Amino acid sequence: MTDINKEKLMELAESLGMGSINNEKLRSVEDAAKKYGNKSEEEILRELKQLKETLFKDKASFERQMKVIKEIRPMLNAEQRQKLDQVITLLSTE
Repeated sequence: MTDINKEKLMELAESLGMGSINNEKLRSVEDAAKKYGNKSEEEILRELKQLKETLFKDKASFERQMKVIKEIRPMLNAEQRQKLDQVITLLSTE
């Protein structure tokens, strides 16, 4: 991971009760980032819209996931934060 500080990611995981992140979990996150790194913004937004329907079915889970997304925000650069804000807006509106 180049743009996200691994130490902050590990601290975030522990603060959310996920325990420490081992190399396998970290590799899984990196793999997911690579998978979506090759998709266009339009493809990602289309997938997010589909995901949104599933997320709204369980409000408690949705709120936990939004908290994680917002906690990650400070670790990103300005361009990434702007895109994340768009995702947050997309996911937050019903």
